[in-house]
Amino acid sequence: MKNILLSFVGNHDPFDPVDNSDGPILNLLSHKSFEKIYLFYNSDIYLRQASELNVELKKRDVDTYLSYVPIEITDPTDYSLLFPLINDACQKILTENSHQNSYYFIAMASGTPQMHTIWVLLQQSQLFPAKLLQALEPKFRKTGLAYREITFEIDNFPKIISPDEIKRLLNISELKRERLEAERKSLTRDFGFSEIIGESELLRREIEKAVSIADSDVPVLICGETGTGKELFARAIHFNSQRKEHPFICVNCAALPEHLIESELFGHKKGAFTGAIQDKKGKFQLADEGTIFLDEIGDMPLSTQAKILRALQEKEISPVGSEKTIKLDVRVISATNMNLEHARQEKRFRDDLYYRIKGLALEIPPLRKRKQDIIILANHILQNKARLTSDAQKFLYNYSWPGNVRELKQSLHTANALSQGNEITKEILMDLLQEQLVGYPGGIKFELPAGEFDLKETLEHIEKDMILNALKEERNNQTRAAKRLGMTRQNFNKKLLKYNIAT
Repeated sequence: MKNILLSFVGNHDPFDPVDNSDGPILNLLSHKSFEKIYLFYNSDIYLRQASELNVELKKRDVDTYLSYVPIEITDPTDYSLLFPLINDACQKILTENSHQNSYYFIAMASGTPQMHTIWVLLQQSQLFPAKLLQALEPKFRKTGLAYREITFEIDNFPKIISPDEIKRLLNISELKRERLEAERKSLTRDFGFSEIIGESELLRREIEKAVSIADSDVPVLICGETGTGKELFARAIHFNSQRKEHPFICVNCAALPEHLIESELFGHKKGAFTGAIQDKKGKFQLADEGTIFLDEIGDMPLSTQAKILRALQEKEISPVGSEKTIKLDVRVISATNMNLEHARQEKRFRDDLYYRIKGLALEIPPLRKRKQDIIILANHILQNKARLTSDAQKFLYNYSWPGNVRELKQSLHTANALSQGNEITKEILMDLLQEQLVGYPGGIKFELPAGEFDLKETLEHIEKDMILNALKEERNNQTRAAKRLGMTRQNFNKKLLKYNIAT
């Protein structure tokens, strides 16, 4: 590798006119060697000084090659004229030495301040990749060094970018924009209402309600058991609204520690509490112009509920440790597996917050109440990876699925792995779900209650409950309810009379 130096020739080269001591370039060369030196000059006076410098270097047996670079300009302080001339000269030097690996250095001592500025611009923008060297006056040589390398690796120093680099970054930015747009379209498709699988009337009714208010700013409360797909509904609403270009921020309120929940939701200022080492934006601020999804909102402490209410009413928040408020434009979708009516009556959930978040209430039905969707969902989940035997399909249909769609999905993924992509049998599913199968017809036996019990009375109680559930799911249609239970209509009517069930 060769060291190559670039420098303007100045009034102090080759010697200081006051005390005839070595000028900046000679001083630098006495401490660092260069195989090639390019001396820039802008008048005959400086050309003569460059020649005198060359003579002095020969006297001192300095082994270097010297080249003179004319910068034809009458005003050495004119940036608009200086920059293109110096840049062109530098590009020629790069081309001239492109056949070999070289380290480039620029001496900053000689020349006008405008020339120094241009050296910095060329170096920082990487138009000319070089290290900047600053010659030190004797009174500043505390460590014995005659020069120092100038670096700009300091906090908050502005980045200087070349035109080519700007084009490159713009191209990258455009590619990122196109990728993000493609991802957005994919999200809109993946989280659209078409991804909510099922044909049951209960489910379709809730989908129709969600579609009707998706493109508004009406707050939505989504109720349903764990695993029914509440977040899927929330995402579908967001990605079919006018806010789909903006963030969808999901917050699991039940998973947030009580002492950190305000910081997570509203952000905090540096030093607001132990561990707050810097400012942090909260989930509400991150969701600005988009949607925030407050999952399991029923588990939120009453103290936080009051602040959520204020954020919704005033459309502003205050980060922890700050007296300032931040205006926000956020749509709120909430979800819970809790009965908020009971929580309100027990004073565990604020009335005013309840009515604020319940612009539209959706009730996502559990899987056991839309059994006709189970096989449709199963085939969608498996995507033809494995085939369900007829016994396996009957098992899926009859199982109660306490974990709902989430449990179905996980069970089928595991069953598919166990079947090695072939047939999923009833036995595979029963082995997976054996802990939940107590009471499953045709599965593991019922567990006996503690102590003595009346078997006949217990069976009659179960039978009556199943008849009532069948009637409820079939909307009091006795023919369909009898069919669901595998009974004739005549036998079904006898049971209605036996248990005094009115329809």
